[in-house]
Amino acid sequence: MARFFIHLFFFCAIACIPYQAAHASLSGSGAPAARILYTADTLGCIHPCRTCGGSSQGGIARRAALLREYAAGRPRPLILAGPNEFYSDRKEPDPATADRLAPALNAAFARMPYAAVYLSPATARDWRRRNLAAPPAAVPVADRPVIRVFQAGRLTVACVFLPPGAEPGGGPSPDQILAARLAASEAALSAEVVIAVSPWGMMAENSLASSLGGYYHIVLGGGEGIAVPGQATGDPGAPGPLWVRSDRRGRAVNVVDIHALPTPGSPWLEGVHFTSRLHFLEPDLPQDEDVLDAVKGLKDVE
Repeated sequence: MARFFIHLFFFCAIACIPYQAAHASLSGSGAPAARILYTADTLGCIHPCRTCGGSSQGGIARRAALLREYAAGRPRPLILAGPNEFYSDRKEPDPATADRLAPALNAAFARMPYAAVYLSPATARDWRRRNLAAPPAAVPVADRPVIRVFQAGRLTVACVFLPPGAEPGGGPSPDQILAARLAASEAALSAEVVIAVSPWGMMAENSLASSLGGYYHIVLGGGEGIAVPGQATGDPGAPGPLWVRSDRRGRAVNVVDIHALPTPGSPWLEGVHFTSRLHFLEPDLPQDEDVLDAVKGLKDVE
């Protein structure tokens, strides 16, 4: 455990990851060129987290209300759900818990304004067993990267949803890293910004970022680790991708505003190219009544 946090500090503080920005800066001021909202690693937690310290933050009904508020704004945000939203990255719930939880989460996510929802093989299999149709925004991810292209404000964005590692909660194999490179190259043909949506965990994302420098502009992380509101990696001589990780157990929503793209060979600069924050779901936020009704009477996964 100590070694994990040593490596984490090293990565966050002095990461020098090769990166090749593919496009020039955008013109214009005021509203951002694009806004991205991201959630991941909710782990099936539907209620506010009362054991996370501080106030009782989170709750899927609060999230639904907040996402709808953001979705009504301009520019309309690209709203993404990453890995491990429904179950733990380490194990599935017991069948009795899944019988209660799966229909409620399925209905709740279908009511939220996501453009894409990462659907792992385990969740897809579980929903098929229970005859649950995947939400319209679901992106089933099996053993190969999946590309989806969206318009986000003034930018065309390609999201590459990377497959789970061979072991539950584990990192990528060499073949998966190669496949991620190839997928990024393909995605870059039709988009200005290429985003990796990773289920491989914080430590593996270190390897992913260094191995895939020059392929991805942004890495949206998932799996074991802690929240990262927005970390500009690298330095002026070796710029890296913008790195974002969601808060676990559904306490917050990542909000990333892209104001301009770095010129080739330049790093992401906070306040110039991007601003980012974790919008925590505080107790005073409203709740979506439809979603609240869908999860009524249910308990979180232990």
